[in-house]
Amino acid sequence: MDSNIPHSLLTLSDAAREIISEIRRLGPSRAVRSGPGSVSGSYPSRKMGVTVQFESHRNELAVILELEHDPEVLAYYDQPPPIPLEYLSRTHRRVRVLHTPDFFVVRTDGAYWLECKAEKKLRELECNQPNRFRHEDGGWRCPPGEIYAAGFGLGYRVRSSDEIDWTFQANIEFLEDYLRGGSFEIPEWAAKYLSSLVLTKTARTLGEWLAFAGEAGIGSDLVYLLLLTDRVYVDLAAARLSEPDRVLLFPTREDAPADRAEIVPEATPMLSRTDTIRELAVRCGPRDLALASERKAALEGAGDSISSRTRRRWMAQFKKAQDQLGDGYLGLLPKVADRGNRKRRLSPETIELTERFIREKYENVRRPNLHSVWIQLTAACRDAGVPAPCYSTLREIALHRPVLERERARSGKRGAYPLEPFVYALERTTPRHGERPFHIGHLDHTELDLELVCSVTGQNLGRPWLSLLTDAYSRRTLAYVLSFESPSYRTCMRITRECVKRFQRLPSVLVTDGGRELLGRYFQSVLARYEIVRKVRPPGESRFGSVCERLFGMTNTRFLHNLLGNTQLSSPTPRLATGSRNPKRQAVWTFESLNRFLRDFLYEVHDRLEHPALGQTPEEAFRVGMAAAGQGVGKENAHF
Repeated sequence: MDSNIPHSLLTLSDAAREIISEIRRLGPSRAVRSGPGSVSGSYPSRKMGVTVQFESHRNELAVILELEHDPEVLAYYDQPPPIPLEYLSRTHRRVRVLHTPDFFVVRTDGAYWLECKAEKKLRELECNQPNRFRHEDGGWRCPPGEIYAAGFGLGYRVRSSDEIDWTFQANIEFLEDYLRGGSFEIPEWAAKYLSSLVLTKTARTLGEWLAFAGEAGIGSDLVYLLLLTDRVYVDLAAARLSEPDRVLLFPTREDAPADRAEIVPEATPMLSRTDTIRELAVRCGPRDLALASERKAALEGAGDSISSRTRRRWMAQFKKAQDQLGDGYLGLLPKVADRGNRKRRLSPETIELTERFIREKYENVRRPNLHSVWIQLTAACRDAGVPAPCYSTLREIALHRPVLERERARSGKRGAYPLEPFVYALERTTPRHGERPFHIGHLDHTELDLELVCSVTGQNLGRPWLSLLTDAYSRRTLAYVLSFESPSYRTCMRITRECVKRFQRLPSVLVTDGGRELLGRYFQSVLARYEIVRKVRPPGESRFGSVCERLFGMTNTRFLHNLLGNTQLSSPTPRLATGSRNPKRQAVWTFESLNRFLRDFLYEVHDRLEHPALGQTPEEAFRVGMAAAGQGVGKENAHF
C-alpha cells in the first residue's frame, strides 16, 4: 500500500491490505461504455490523480462526487478486479458468478466494495435474484458480497439511486470550479463587508448577498469563494445555489435551524401540465376552443342569451374544473367525442383472437401488412367457429395499440426512438442544459450540405465537415472548425484551442458521442489536464445532443440551404439531381469565403437571434449567466 494512505487510520488484516495493494496496482479491470439510455464517461479526480470511469451520469457519477469531496474517504478505485459470488437462485440452484463492483472505497474506518444501481433495477433484481439483492431496514444489501468481503475483514455495500441527494450534487457541481482552483485570495475589505451583511442580517439570502456585492463593486466570484470559507455558513443540501433567492445564509453552523425545513423558503409553486390537461389539449380542435370561449363570454355577460338552467350547468362545470385542474375554462370545453354507445359489438373470443394475431403476426420483425394478417385471422376465426372481424375493425384495433410498443416490435429500438415521449416535467434527476455558462458543452461533427470549389482552379472539392462546440446553457457557439478532413483527434484539438482563444477557458462537462476521434490519447490528455468531465451519449439517441444537433439544423436551413451548390436536391432524391440541377455543377463557393461567412453567422448572427427556448438571444443569456454565476476560477487561463 502506498504511503499516501495512513496505516494508522486503518485496522485491516494482512489479507485485506494485499487485496487493496493489488487493486491499486492493476487499475480498472475493464473499460465502461454507454448503453441504451445510460451516459458513461470519465471524471478527472484530483483526489486520485487519475480519471475515474462511470457508467451512469445519474448514479455512479453522483457517487463519485460524494466520494471525491468526502474528507473521510482516503481513496476510491473504479472497476476493481472481479470477485466471486455464490448464492442460491430463486429455484434453489447454486449459482457462482464473477462480479465486477463499480468501486472499491478506502475510508479512515475501513474499506469496502461498492455497487451502484438504480432503484428500479434493484426492485427487479430482488424479484429475480432474491438471495443476491435484498431490501432490509430501509436499505439494500448483497448477502453473498458481504460474505465474501467478511472473509478478508472488508465490507460490501449497495448504493441505490434513491439515496442520492440531488440538491447537494447540483451545488457541488456548481462550486467545483472554485474547489479545483486551489489557493485563492479574497480582499480583506470585501470579506469583512460581505460577512457583516450576514452577521447583521442585512442580507438573509444569497440573492440579496449578490445584489449588495454588485452595488459595492464586488464580483460574484468572490461571493462564491467566500461560501467555501468558514466566515459564512450555507447548507449545501438545503437549496440549490442556482436558485439564490431560496438559499439562506447564516454566520455560523450553530446559527442555522436544526430542522432543514426551516432553512428553505417556500418555493413559488410552478404550474405543470397534468395528464388530464394534456389529454384535453390534444383532443380539442379550433371549433371546440371557439365554443368554450363563447360559453365563457356568455357566463360573464349580463344578458339573457342562455337559460338559467344552462347557466347553472356551465357554472358548475367551470367551478369543478377550477378546483381540480386550476383552470375553469377547461370545464367549458364540449365533450361531443364522449357521446354514444362505445361498447364493442364483437364477442370476447373474437377480440382475444384478433389482439393475439396483431401481437404475434403483425408486430414482428417481418413487418407484414395488415391485409395479409386479416386473411390469416379470417381463416383462424372460421376454424375456431367465431365471427371474424372486418378489415376496417382489424385496422382500427391495430392502429389504436400503443404506437411506441408497435414500432419497437416492427422497427426495433432505434426505429422507435423518435416516438419516445418527451420529458414534460423537470425533476431533480432530469438531464438539464446546465445551470450556468460553461457548465455543459456539446461537441459534434457533421458533413455540410454544400459543395465547394477550389479558389485557383475552380475544380470541385466536395463537401466540407463542420465541428461545433456549443454551450448548452446559453445555446451560444463557443468554437467551430471547418475542414475537408473527416473528424479526427486533430479536429478535436483544434476546436478546444479555438475555444480557449476566444474565452480563455473550457466547459466543465463535455458531452460527445462515441466516435473514435474522441478516444485519442492527445484529446483525452487535454480533458484530464484541464479537469473536464467527459460524458458519452448513448448510441443512436440523438436527443442527448439535441442542443448541438439543433444548431446544425439551423445552420443548414437558415444559411447553407440559401447558397448555390447546396445538396438539398441530391440528398433525399439523387436521381433528380441531373444536368443543370446537379449541385456539383452549381458550386461556386470557395473554402475561404464559406469560412468567413460561416464565422459571421455562428459568432455574430446566431448570437443575436432570439432563441425560442430562452426567450432571449444566446449572447444575452450568456452575459446574464456569467454575471450571476461568476467566471469560475478552476477553468480560467487554460492556455495551451
